[in-house]
Amino acid sequence: MKILLKLLILITLVTSLQAGFFSDLFESITKENRASEDVRVDEEEYNVDDYLNEEEKVFSSSNDDDSFEDPTTYAKEKKIFLSYLKYPKRLYINQHFIIDVKAVVIEDELKSLSTLFINGKDFKIINPASTWKKVDDKSYTNRFYFKLTSKDAKIPTIRVISTNSSDKKYKRDIASTAVKLIELKNSEFFSGIIAENLKVISHKEKRYDDKSNLVLMEVNATMSNLEDFHLSFTSREALDSLKELLEYQSMYYVSVIPNYQKEYKFKYFNLKSNSVNKVSFPIILADATLSTQIGLNPQKSKFFLYKIIAYFALSLIFLLLFLKYRHKSLLFISALIAFYILYTKLLSGSLTLDEGVNIRILPTENSTVFFKTSQEIDAKILLKKDGYTKLLLPNGKIGWIKDDDLSKN
Repeated sequence: MKILLKLLILITLVTSLQAGFFSDLFESITKENRASEDVRVDEEEYNVDDYLNEEEKVFSSSNDDDSFEDPTTYAKEKKIFLSYLKYPKRLYINQHFIIDVKAVVIEDELKSLSTLFINGKDFKIINPASTWKKVDDKSYTNRFYFKLTSKDAKIPTIRVISTNSSDKKYKRDIASTAVKLIELKNSEFFSGIIAENLKVISHKEKRYDDKSNLVLMEVNATMSNLEDFHLSFTSREALDSLKELLEYQSMYYVSVIPNYQKEYKFKYFNLKSNSVNKVSFPIILADATLSTQIGLNPQKSKFFLYKIIAYFALSLIFLLLFLKYRHKSLLFISALIAFYILYTKLLSGSLTLDEGVNIRILPTENSTVFFKTSQEIDAKILLKKDGYTKLLLPNGKIGWIKDDDLSKN
């Protein structure tokens, strides 16, 4: 009896996990398949020089640049020796690039190693607080991710500071060297993106108004400036859930385009092939009853019914076992499963939204607001996640609101 009970509990847990896992997996595969089937990436046939401005700027910096005022008092001994392990010779404006630095520290009682960036101009460091990694007894390396944002930009001097156990500090600077800086033309359909690789993972399209359609894309890229994504032919656009993990970036991009446009296309500069790539896919409008947002009504999922049936069967099995063996734990498990079915199917709930509540595309703070209530309306709760609630609105649209904005019945 105990073995049977443990086996049934294990089956219950596995069934519960699998139901949610395969449902999520199916939705993920469906999105990826659609993207892989209809998204085309073509390398442009014309010369890449058509995308380059005639003006190229070469800059360098001096080893003796004292315009930066550092109030820290340093010891005069030379304890640090620096060198570049990786440094660019040619860059594009807004390109993300890597600089690798090696530091040899002649200090027996090293306490810490830190970095300052001095006298640069129009630059951005993605990971300014990156920690130094020990290679051997005296050697350390660090990798910094940079971006230059103008024709007059300047890579900063890198200052490395060592602190010993007596809190005595030593410094050493390594200056930037000559780099060719190139500006790409802002031509038609060019998104402004410079990347080693870019892929549209999924996309959705829906009617926005009488003259426009709304397009939502999920984009992944490597060594890219996705934060600069912009298409001039859109009447409205927004970046959502931009994530940047050093070499890897992802985002959702929302745009409104003319309804006569039957193909969605944009271009980006591919650093690996040194060419302009065109990404395109056909615009296929979703059914009017569907949401334009990522993730439709979870209760309409084709797996939802199967999950309910599976849970109901398990509840019935445990109830029959209780009637036979009269073990209270069996009745408890049966009641617990039954309660979950009722909560999922019947007790999802509804609420009243006050006037002026913002409905977001995604459950994030900076998500695009696609709808704002002009009066009190009733909405159905579909899902709760991380302080946000997913709602089905009376007009059939689905969106998210912050729990702080909720006004329940």
